[in-house]
Parts: sequence; C-alpha cells; structure tokens
Amino acid sequence: MRELLLLLLFSTLVVSSFAQIKLPILDKLKSIKLLTSTSEDVEKLLVADSFDYSSSSEFYRQTFYMEDSVVTAWYSRGTCDQKELEWNDWNVPKWSVTNVSVMPKQDYLLKDVSIDISKFRRERTDWHRKGFFIYFDKSSGRAIGVEHNRIVGIYFFPSRGEHSKLCDDKAVRSYYASSRWIRPPLEVSESDWKKAIIDYNDPANVRDVRITQLKTSVNQFEIETIAEDPENDVLTYVYKVSGGKIVGSGTRVVWDLSDVSPGSYTLGVGADDGCGICGKIVTKSVTIK
Repeated sequence: MRELLLLLLFSTLVVSSFAQIKLPILDKLKSIKLLTSTSEDVEKLLVADSFDYSSSSEFYRQTFYMEDSVVTAWYSRGTCDQKELEWNDWNVPKWSVTNVSVMPKQDYLLKDVSIDISKFRRERTDWHRKGFFIYFDKSSGRAIGVEHNRIVGIYFFPSRGEHSKLCDDKAVRSYYASSRWIRPPLEVSESDWKKAIIDYNDPANVRDVRITQLKTSVNQFEIETIAEDPENDVLTYVYKVSGGKIVGSGTRVVWDLSDVSPGSYTLGVGADDGCGICGKIVTKSVTIK
C-alpha cells in the first residue's frame, strides 16, 4: 500500500491539456475542482457511467471503473494532524477532492498528449520497473506516468497557486516546494533519502568539453559539450564559469571573456536529465594574457 501511495498520492484540474488523447472521461472531469468539489460531486458525475465502483473510508478514496479508464479520486481527511494521519496535506473540509488519477484502458503513447512536456521533470518511481517514469509539473498540477513510452496514468494534483491551502507542517510545505515527485517516507532521514533518490535514475554524464578559440576574438571561445545518458533522456546543459559569461545554450555555446583581467579562468559543465546534475561533470580552464 505504501508503494501505491508513493506513486499516486500526489495526483485545479487542467484536463483540457490532455484532450487530444481522445479519452471521453477527461472532458467529463472538467467539472471537478480540486480542493473544492466533494465526494458527492464525484459520485454524481461518475457512478451512473461506471461499470463498477468502490469506496474506502479508511484511505479516503473512491475508484470508478469506466469503459475507457479507471478513475480514482482521493479526498481530504479533514485534519492536519500529521502524527495521526500520514500525508494529509490539505487544510480543506473532509471529503474534499485533493487528487485525481486516470488509468487509460487503451494504449496511448506519450506523443499523443497535446501538451509540451519539455519543461516537465522526470523521475523513475519504481526501481524494479526500469522503463517506468513520471513526467510532472508541480507548478500546473499535471503529471503523466509512462512505461516504455506508453501512458499508464494521468494525474491531477493542486497547483502551486493552491499552496496557501496546505497544512501548516514543515515537512508538507517542504515537499510541495521541492522539485521532486517521489516523497521521502517519514521514517527515513532527509540526508539518506537524498542519497537513495538518485538510484531512481541513471544520470547523464559529461564525457568531454572541447574549447576552441574563435577566429574573430582572442578572448572568446566556442564550447562543445559531449555528454551521454543511458536512457537517452532529453538533456539540459549547465555551465558554470569563474569569469566572463556564457552566450547561448545547448551543446554548443560561446564563453565570452572579453572584459576580464589577465589570469586563469575555469569552466565547469554538467548535464541535467531531470534529476539535476547527478552525473559526472567536466572542468577545464583557459588563461587570458
């Protein structure tokens, strides 16, 4: 049960963003408003069209088995006592909708989603399922679970604009302010969890950085970065310099040292595959005379 909650607990709806998947249920869910709609609202909307339906007062959730998908709604427990109830995050009335997940019954690929996920973070949520990832954006409250490019779940959770309704608990607020999807279990220390979370992703590594002086200027250099990622993730390149500035982005940039004093300057390059700079970086230096 803990593993299921880790995966789905953190699931404002922006359903229209996923409309091109052609799941009829997504249009239906537009009327559900997170932190405002209640379990009664959800029942009125979904029970009539569901093949079956289950409710758990212990875990404050309802599951509806629809023709095209399985829909699960999670609800507030009406208390902010973290010692009494783990991960009861929202200071809203009991049985208010906090998260919704949609599990499609047909095969849809990630490319079928009508949303730009280039700025979404990506994390592996299950060490034993190497092809399973969550693409998510905490700012807008949207996430997509993907296994080998096949969509296995679409998740909606309160956006950052709703964070004023969070329970006044340091651990809760810290989690929602972070860039992570996976949430540390309460019994694991923060330092141990940060070490363990890296295991959910094979990090990108910078293998080499090539520096070539531009013919047009003696104090400007073209930087070419060679990096690799075991999972072929989309990479963002991060440059740190001790002087001058980086012009451009991507694998080829210009290091402009036109206005610096004579001396030696260093350049460090890392590649972010959604984990942060978790892999190897390369540092090089140049001397300005």
